[in-house]
Amino acid sequence: MRADRTRGDRAQTTVTLTRSGRDALDRYTAVLRQLPEAASQDHQAPAPGMRAGDADRDAAAAALSEHFAHGRLTLDELAARLDATLTATTYGELSQVTWDLPVPPAPAGSSRRKRARRGRR
Repeated sequence: MRADRTRGDRAQTTVTLTRSGRDALDRYTAVLRQLPEAASQDHQAPAPGMRAGDADRDAAAAALSEHFAHGRLTLDELAARLDATLTATTYGELSQVTWDLPVPPAPAGSSRRKRARRGRR
């Protein structure tokens, strides 16, 4: 991690991931992008009191990293939310960590609707 001073004493922080860390983050964000599609297929969200697993915590941590990369979180906010995410035991605790953040957008061209529209011309 590197912090540089820019105009107005504002620090700009750069976080560098290893190749394996970036690969893991890419896998998790791909899973997160599939969640809205899976939820629309009559899947109900887990009950807030249901216990979350390691994969759920990892996916939430990856989502937080994406929000940090998009400038929605400061480094301090990311650190605090990651601490809460990695110690969460239930889905309710995980949802509190990201309640004020949007769902990550799907990559371009991955939506079935977009493909259907292209064929309609």
